[in-house]
Amino acid sequence: MREFIGWDIGGVHLKAARLSFRDGRLAEARTAMRYFEMWRTADRLPAALRDMSRDLGARDASHAVAMTAELADCFPSKPKGVLAIVAATREALGQEPLRLWSTHATFASAQEAAREPEAFAASNWLATAEVAARCTGEGVLVDIGSTTTDIVPLVSGRPRPRSRDDTGRLTMGELVYTGALRTPPAAVSSEVPLRGTWCRLSSELFATMADVYLALGRLSSKQITVPTADNGPVTLEGARARLARLVCADPSDIEADQLRQMALHLESAQIRQIEQAARQVLSWGTFTREPVLIGTGVGKFLVPHLAARLGLPCRDLSELIPLSDPQLAPATCVALLLAEEALGERGPEMWKLRE
Repeated sequence: MREFIGWDIGGVHLKAARLSFRDGRLAEARTAMRYFEMWRTADRLPAALRDMSRDLGARDASHAVAMTAELADCFPSKPKGVLAIVAATREALGQEPLRLWSTHATFASAQEAAREPEAFAASNWLATAEVAARCTGEGVLVDIGSTTTDIVPLVSGRPRPRSRDDTGRLTMGELVYTGALRTPPAAVSSEVPLRGTWCRLSSELFATMADVYLALGRLSSKQITVPTADNGPVTLEGARARLARLVCADPSDIEADQLRQMALHLESAQIRQIEQAARQVLSWGTFTREPVLIGTGVGKFLVPHLAARLGLPCRDLSELIPLSDPQLAPATCVALLLAEEALGERGPEMWKLRE
């Protein structure tokens, strides 16, 4: 049995996927995720990674790391953030083999990463895109996470991004700073419909989009893996109270249907943000046939609505690879890619779980 663990080290979550291969085929998959405020607790990263590795139960595993946490403001620069994360990972894993995934779509050693750290910053999206492209050939990956959305064109079985760094991707519409959990509602709309008129929103952090989707029944409390704005309960009542605060009201001041209309408007506004970026990506016209949207991430429930607006078909990434939790897509995909490199075989046939 060969063991591979993929790590997605972000500024808000640590995510890992352990994949076990037997005779060149995937035999077992396990995942782990932990809320981790990198900007507050970067010094605890080695211990957190050790704990997660122990929980996954793998011995003599090979590890692959992709990251986005280098942008956390506890690091003076992104290159220094990359180096700090690599050092913490190396400390946590001891002598177990470690490979770093880069925005060149290649793996490198820790020593090679130290020579060109910029190439390893914000690399997790490309692991997911590589796997999605191999599975679908022609399409657009839409990964709606807790904080951001990745929109990556896939052409002839390969990702075809116009840029590979965060600033360039923001410019090209391939990265949108909007997500299904942590985004403040005032960042998707400045007002909501209320009692037959438009009410401007408070820009205080009274609520997040997690409250919108909890109130609408799009997400369960278990899927909300970040603290609430008021550190209150992750319940329907708690979500409604926080949404009422957006218009500086108490829950008793606003009827349930009025709160629902507010939430529906905010959902629609977030989809419009993503649609605008997706249309920018699609406007390059580089596809050889009609693309399909490949949805994943905690906010993947928005992708069918986006596809309807764009007039395109859509599929769920979990239909194509063994992905039990859409939030674990980059971790799972970087582990799949490492297994492919190590075993000398090419997916996606080897990625299918044995029956």
